[in-house]
Amino acid sequence: MRIRVRTLPRGQIALIRRLRRCYLCLRRSKDRIMSNTHKMDTKQKTAFVTAIIAFAAGWGLTIAGFCVPPQGEVSGSVLAVLGEAMVYAASVFGVSMYFGHEMAKFRHDTRRYIDRIEREKNYEPEEPQEDEI
Repeated sequence: MRIRVRTLPRGQIALIRRLRRCYLCLRRSKDRIMSNTHKMDTKQKTAFVTAIIAFAAGWGLTIAGFCVPPQGEVSGSVLAVLGEAMVYAASVFGVSMYFGHEMAKFRHDTRRYIDRIEREKNYEPEEPQEDEI
């Protein structure tokens, strides 16, 4: 079934465009993450998988908390689990991103330092030439 965009109200068209941009952004992020997974060891993969599971489980429990009686009211324990899951996921992703950034910065600074040393080592001042008379 194909949706004709012209028949949708203006607000829905804008919503569809925003959702499409979000989907494309998430797809690029997923591709970037998947391209780096072959570089990860088992410990890092396990941490990422458990963080994703905790993130999904936290939101799943929160949504389920809206559905069980009394509807529309979420228990404090469900919110505590959501908070713990978000903190765990943020710590796993944040720490790995921080150390990844610091390692890239260290590599860049080291390369610049080595290049500078090589330039200084290969630098030979020109000998003054005597003018011909």
